[in-house]
Amino acid sequence: MSGNTRISVIVPARNASQFVREAIASVQIQTLEDWELIFIDDGSTDGTADIVKELASRDTRIRLFSQPNAGVSVSRNRGLEFSASQAPLAIFPDADDVLMPEAFAMLVDALKENRDASAAHGVPCYIDEAGNPMIDPVLEQHWREREYIEDGRIAKAPAILPTNFGMLAITNCICTPGCGIVRKECINWSPPFNPDLSPCADWEFWLKLSRNGDIAFVPEVVIGYRRHGSNMSGNRRKMRDEMLKLRRGLTIAPWLEPDKRGIAAAAFRQTERRGLIGNLRLTWAYLAKGQIGASIMHFRRACGYARHV
Repeated sequence: MSGNTRISVIVPARNASQFVREAIASVQIQTLEDWELIFIDDGSTDGTADIVKELASRDTRIRLFSQPNAGVSVSRNRGLEFSASQAPLAIFPDADDVLMPEAFAMLVDALKENRDASAAHGVPCYIDEAGNPMIDPVLEQHWREREYIEDGRIAKAPAILPTNFGMLAITNCICTPGCGIVRKECINWSPPFNPDLSPCADWEFWLKLSRNGDIAFVPEVVIGYRRHGSNMSGNRRKMRDEMLKLRRGLTIAPWLEPDKRGIAAAAFRQTERRGLIGNLRLTWAYLAKGQIGASIMHFRRACGYARHV
């Protein structure tokens, strides 16, 4: 890539006054300092915009734009529109995320080393509502151990491989948009984030981006992902419905080549099969313990997976 590594940091927010100072401070302490912060206030009613306005008055790299509530995808798309054309890179952290100080430097270095990559991403750690580390080694390891389709089945991906379409067809292995820096020139579809796919718009974004180049993988923590009651990812039923919508859509998507639609179909079958088997095992395990309610819950989930195997 050229010597220009300026980054457009695009942060959407609605009622994030509790977290926004910490999120912006984590951008300001980046060791790579050539960035602009485009903050899209999405109809907040809790003073979020006032906090950002105050911070922007002391740091000219921060720009605030306000809009009536339109959702996170529309906010990210507007942020891209407002971003400087001189900035070839973009990142999309949420307003409750906390970037590690070396995040930009690590991801930009990965892009320099992988000139054909459309983006570079790292992995998250977890923080609680107060910003304290949450020790969850199973979940954190999950983001390092990516999978891909090999001979029609799911297999562990070697750590040295970049993240590609086949891995993303199995699951969104990029935890949150703030984990990755993107080459703007590779975003060649519109709208970049699909407002009709919330909360899976970022997953589709990475899938489409991967058509224009693999995504370099940095197996290092680049962001603190905050877990609290307002997280969209905590709504299991909605997430499941939207994931099914996206998975089905990939198997017939006109924007995908036939071979990639085949990969998407294989990934759909195999992940649903895994969900079926896992929930049947839990059904019997809880039944053996006499926990009838939990057993019934997992049996119902197994039935949902069985419909797609």
